[in-house]
Amino acid sequence: MKTHLINKVWFAVLALCITATAVQGQTEEEPRPRPDRESIGRSWEVMQAIKISYLEKNLNLTDEEADTFWPLYHEYERKKKNVFKDMLSEKPDTESIAKMSDEEIKTLVMKKIAYDQELLDMEKAFYENLFKVLPAQKIARYYHAEKNYKRHLIDKMPHGPRPGPDKPPRD
Repeated sequence: MKTHLINKVWFAVLALCITATAVQGQTEEEPRPRPDRESIGRSWEVMQAIKISYLEKNLNLTDEEADTFWPLYHEYERKKKNVFKDMLSEKPDTESIAKMSDEEIKTLVMKKIAYDQELLDMEKAFYENLFKVLPAQKIARYYHAEKNYKRHLIDKMPHGPRPGPDKPPRD
């Protein structure tokens, strides 16, 4: 009977120590400073290099196909980057939106839709050009590689994505 009580006390002390250690190890995460334009540019270049490597590995282009594909691809990416730059330059912060009139918000939403349409038109033209120079099977490979690239990039991150307020941490 005494050993049973001692085991319960020992278990309670052990559980208390583990809980105290776990709580002590949790620190409030400090907000990261906003990156400057130069570091964003470097990050974008690194991500593009990883993306190109990923696409090369997945597409298995012949030398002739590569000679026609890559210039089209780089031009398409350059145009997309310019549209995204324009979008970001016009993107207001949350405080600004709270002070906008309904008409200003409507204009903002319509601009976003126009940017989305511009991106869609560019994508359509890009694929039309690809069909002129590549077999359909390679274009299908490109399409899937492009769609799977984001997952590939997240998997390459040392600790996966940082959990946001609406996302639970990854196991």
